[in-house]
Amino acid sequence: MMDKTSLSHLSLLSQSIEKKLFSRADSYQSYLDLSTLKFRITALACAVLIYSEESGSKDKVPKDHSETFTRLYAAARSSLPHSVMVLVSFEMKQLGLANNLRV
Repeated sequence: MMDKTSLSHLSLLSQSIEKKLFSRADSYQSYLDLSTLKFRITALACAVLIYSEESGSKDKVPKDHSETFTRLYAAARSSLPHSVMVLVSFEMKQLGLANNLRV
């Protein structure tokens, strides 16, 4: 069973991801169209991975991507669950919830 703090963190996490998905939809109708959801989740996960890789690099444009990035990027592009895991992990770090959410 989840405690109240974990539930509030989970709610905050889901709202943050939902806002990003909404902002990347072409229109409100597109946002409501479930057929575009997989594409938007995958695209957002790939963008997050690229952002994370580039911000972790000392160079402005990394010449070679790390092996971890390459594996995660390929997994996110081919698997919706991997894309969701990337988004959840990134948002938890952004919101400072990485060590606080317990299921």
